[in-house]
Amino acid sequence: KKGVRRDSLGYALRLFYHYLVGQRYLFVLALVMLVAEAATAVFEAYPLAYLIDFLRGDRPDLLTFLGWSVTLGNPTNAMLVTVALLTTAMIVMAAINSLGDSLAEIYLAKGGRMLGYNLRKAMYTHLQRLSLSFHDQRRTGDVLTRVTGDVGELEDLIIGSFSDIVGSILVLIGTLLFLIYQSWQVAIGAVVIVPGMALISNWFSQRSKIASKQLLAR
Repeated sequence: KKGVRRDSLGYALRLFYHYLVGQRYLFVLALVMLVAEAATAVFEAYPLAYLIDFLRGDRPDLLTFLGWSVTLGNPTNAMLVTVALLTTAMIVMAAINSLGDSLAEIYLAKGGRMLGYNLRKAMYTHLQRLSLSFHDQRRTGDVLTRVTGDVGELEDLIIGSFSDIVGSILVLIGTLLFLIYQSWQVAIGAVVIVPGMALISNWFSQRSKIASKQLLAR
């Protein structure tokens, strides 16, 4: 389309969407798993914190905290129930976190391989339709690099790095929201620090891209 740069993010996302026909549900499932992983990563420390405060006597047992009108006979039973429930909550959250991470990796691996297959198929088909004069004028190594190397790099990005990038963003958002709910002063401090870290990361990312392009050119 006119006015759309071929090196823009929007153009790349449209290409991904086009070549993932029939496999887009895998990325939706992966996103759901990453959200579950991020949510448990943010809240998994809360049961442990409550347990420590309860054992120190700073918080009541869970039955009293939740307002359940249940009489267990003596405080020892209430303590055992509280410890058991909090321990179970920590185990369940850890299991959900691990399961979400594993399933996200599986779904992204399937989606990434299918994307690579569709891209290679489209590129080979396009190359066969080009004239012989085009192939005479192009360097064979450049064509092979784009068909094999670039598509492989894209697969590695989706399979190896996509879950880490999206998962980190979701954890960051969830952590900031939790901080705002718990202590807006601490949240403001985090918001001040994050942009500086993003600028430093972007600076190194740009240098990495330049070095990668120079290496490919050589």
